[in-house]
Order: sequence, then C-alpha cells, then structure tokens
Amino acid sequence: MTNPFKRATRTAVKLKVLVTGPSGSGKTLGSLFVADGIAPGRVAIIDSENDRASYYAERVAFDVLSLSNHKPAAYMAAIDAAVEAGYGVVVIDSLSHAWQDVLDRKERHDRDNPRTNSFANWRLFSAEWERLIRHILDAPIHVIATARSKQAFDLTEEEGRRQVVKRGLAPVLRQDADYSFALHFDLMASHKARALKDNTGKFDVGEAVLWDLCEGSVPAALGEWLSTAAEVDQAEPETAEAIDEALAALPESRQGSARRRWAQRRDRGVTEVEAQGILASIRSMATVTPTRMAG
Repeated sequence: MTNPFKRATRTAVKLKVLVTGPSGSGKTLGSLFVADGIAPGRVAIIDSENDRASYYAERVAFDVLSLSNHKPAAYMAAIDAAVEAGYGVVVIDSLSHAWQDVLDRKERHDRDNPRTNSFANWRLFSAEWERLIRHILDAPIHVIATARSKQAFDLTEEEGRRQVVKRGLAPVLRQDADYSFALHFDLMASHKARALKDNTGKFDVGEAVLWDLCEGSVPAALGEWLSTAAEVDQAEPETAEAIDEALAALPESRQGSARRRWAQRRDRGVTEVEAQGILASIRSMATVTPTRMAG
C-alpha cells in the first residue's frame, strides 16, 4: 500500500499582523518600523487617523493614502490599490474605524427601522466586516493592522444589585477578530508590546517578555521566518469569498469556532479541492446538527 502521508513543511504566507494598544502607545510608529524591516522602501499606509502617520515621515520612508471613508469596502479598495502598486507591506491604521463604522450604521438602521429584528439585522452589517477580514487574509501582500484599545466593562449582579466592573483594556474590534491574524502584539503605555498570539514561533507569548517594535530585532526575526518557508497552496479567491459568506450565514453561536478552524486550516495551506469540501461542510452546518469542518 502506498503511504498516503507526506513530509510536513512550513509553507510561505503573506504575514498578517495585528497591533493593538491605547492611544499614544506607539501603534503607528511601531507598525511602520516593522513594515520597513520586512520590505524596506516598499511600505504603504492606509491612514484613517487624520493623516497622523505623516508625523513619522522623517523616521520611516513610506507612502500614504488618507482614508476619510471608513466603510469596509473603502478599506478593501485601498488594499487592492496597494497590491496593484506593487508595495511589499500595507499598514492599516486603524482597523477600529472600519468596525466603528459598521456599528454606527447598524445602530442607525435599527433606529430608523424600529419594527425590524435588531438581532437579525446583524447579518446585514456583520457580512461587510467579514468580507473585509477575508480580503485582508487573502490579499497577496503583508498586512499590519492597528486597532485602538479602550476600557472594557462587565455588568455583574450581586445580591440583586447590578454593578459595572472594569475588566481591563480591549481592542475596538469585533470579538475574536485576533484569531484571523498570525501575530498579535499588544502595546502598553510604556511603548513596549506583549505578544498575545504568535504563529511564527519567534516571540515569547504572554506578559513576561516585552518587545520593542521600533527596535530591529522584531522585523529581523520576521524576515528570517519569512525567508525560510516554502510556497503554500491557496484556494481560488471566489471559493475563499464563498466560504466567508457561508460563515457569515451561520448562527452567531457557531461562527466563532468555525472561523477559528477555517483560519487554522488556511494558514497550513489548502488546495482548491479541499476548500470546496470545507465550503460544502460549512453550508451544511447552517441547516443540520453541527459537524466537524471537512479536513
């Protein structure tokens, strides 16, 4: 019998990095330094922060596109423009504005259509966000996206009394958005970052070790990791988009785990035939008892 197994290899992907942190923590500058280390002289930034990135024009060489329209479609068009222009890395500063735009328009829609189901209306708007995330992941370019963090709260009840309790900082993004990124740096007010997620294996994850994104060792480590990988199989763009739409059609309670499984599978490499099987599996999940995703 022919051995159906094959030697595993780490395959090349376009790096997708998320950099979060409170205002003033250094997200923009740190992202620019990392981007320039990965692709010197080939850095573009999509700036939705009122041209704030240009403050650093004398420290890092980059081209900028000022984005006043914060709809996800505008971000997608800007990413396409960066790819078409031949940049090596595009920095999205900030992805929080796209998520806030979705939230604001959803709120207005609920207010203007009081007889509609607010929960069901989410499908109209969350699909936009998911298309943007899918566009970032499928873009044939390295992407570093920033997101601002703000104080998060929980509503608790004790002895019949409700209390608002602080639970630390949280990114202004859809919950679990970080699962889509291979690397997640979270900056603190000290301008040093914790690596909260790292699929590259180059950075210690957790609070014990802090990283300076403006120091050369971070982009050097990423450059070394990228240079030693083989090419990865990719699904056709139409199939990847269909998977994104099928995931968005799932009940909210089942989307999170399905998205994580798809992200993990995509990062390992997936052929078009395998992607078609995954698509069929996700579509079946919308109407039958939950099953494991194909593959």
